[in-house]
Amino acid sequence: MANRGLMAENMFLGQSQLLQWLNSTLSLRLEKIEETCSGAVACQLMDCLFPGSVNMKRVDFNVRNEWEYVNNYKELQRAFTKMKVDKAFNVNQLSKGKRQDSIEFMQWFKGYWDSVTNGEDVASEYNAVERRQNCKTGDWKKYSTGTSSAPKGRIAAVTKKVAQSPAVVSSRGNAKSTIKAARVEKEIVHVVDPELESKVQSLMEEVTELRLKVDTAERERDFYFDKLRDIEILCQAPELADVPVLRIVEQVLYATDSEEAKKIMLEAETKLGAQLVPQEIMDQVLSPEAQAISPR
Repeated sequence: MANRGLMAENMFLGQSQLLQWLNSTLSLRLEKIEETCSGAVACQLMDCLFPGSVNMKRVDFNVRNEWEYVNNYKELQRAFTKMKVDKAFNVNQLSKGKRQDSIEFMQWFKGYWDSVTNGEDVASEYNAVERRQNCKTGDWKKYSTGTSSAPKGRIAAVTKKVAQSPAVVSSRGNAKSTIKAARVEKEIVHVVDPELESKVQSLMEEVTELRLKVDTAERERDFYFDKLRDIEILCQAPELADVPVLRIVEQVLYATDSEEAKKIMLEAETKLGAQLVPQEIMDQVLSPEAQAISPR
């Protein structure tokens, strides 16, 4: 397995080299590395390396919103888990489309690609366009070349046996290497309890789901925090110091709990002469039960 550490050659590849590799491999015409941020490109790289590892029907190349990228990264994580790829990635960072994050992830992918293929041109027999046409919304309308030189219907890639060494993978057709491959394969075969293997697979999928839920929750938290921060800055603007409504908004922002915030809203209704909180919510706040448990 090739070295994919910080000093590996792939970690020094620039944007132009990575784009050339991606465009030639997947029949694309990407102009910026940030255009890989949806996770769809990474999914197709795995599909090219290991056919069947990714459910391409669930991959969407035409998504536009950041929150929609999660589904693509979910499929990528499943493929990593299935093929036992030991690589963690931060969905929240990658989906923002920042140049450095995108470059580093594709640099890692190039190193992983080279270590698995060992220089073998597996993409020459992979019809990238045809595979994308099977995706959720079809081919990538914006960046696909629309053509592929690969023979249709053929999807060849490196064998799924990741445990084989690159030397074995690259020496197909050679009798001695074939014997060597058989020996290596025989050595790594071990008996696994089907029930235990099923439980492990189920747990790994559960971990994947939880990771993605955490990433989604963190992204939503950051989104709403940024919105509240913008409102706070607006309330503190000297030019708006005399606007009564903003003073009420500021009090609600700094309320220690929801009940205090609702009481502030009730007082604001009295001052402004308008109902700001639905009556059923105010009834709950002012009920004897709520008053009894309200902190003094």
